[in-house]
Amino acid sequence: MTYEELRQLPVLDSIIRETLRVHPPIHSILRHVRDDIPIPSTLASGKDNTYVVPKGHYVLASPLISQLDPKIWKDANKWEPARWSDPEGVAAQAYKAYEGANSEKVDYGFGAVSKGTDSPYQPFGAGKHRCIGEQFAYLQLGTIIATFVRHMVVKIDRVPDPDFTVSVCFL
Repeated sequence: MTYEELRQLPVLDSIIRETLRVHPPIHSILRHVRDDIPIPSTLASGKDNTYVVPKGHYVLASPLISQLDPKIWKDANKWEPARWSDPEGVAAQAYKAYEGANSEKVDYGFGAVSKGTDSPYQPFGAGKHRCIGEQFAYLQLGTIIATFVRHMVVKIDRVPDPDFTVSVCFL
């Protein structure tokens, strides 16, 4: 397959995104706080519904937690690639925020990318420490899956009774 052909496979793209949502390649993101950071009131537990992470502290975020948050994702623990096909759904909005469809791009020296920090979908991190191999990883995953599917043979073996079995083999 050519690169252009691979980019024209929306179902494959959804499968990869959903797999990375449920099984992100990084478990945590640790950042040093350079300036006081107010936490949005919906997440705050302090007085006046505000909380500030003080300068000099560290913040640890886990993509797995935000990507499986039932407050954000419908059926969060269920692997459902179709969730990425709904242009108005949570998954599509999270991906737009991650890719920066509506935000400015920043070039940290490896090509312009969105900061992606406002998205609950962050399989490769966010900000200036976002994985520089992200686009290659998407391409590589797509190539591997497409190759497996292309070489897969599915056979339905009929037996004398009404039940049947399905065999899958790779050529």
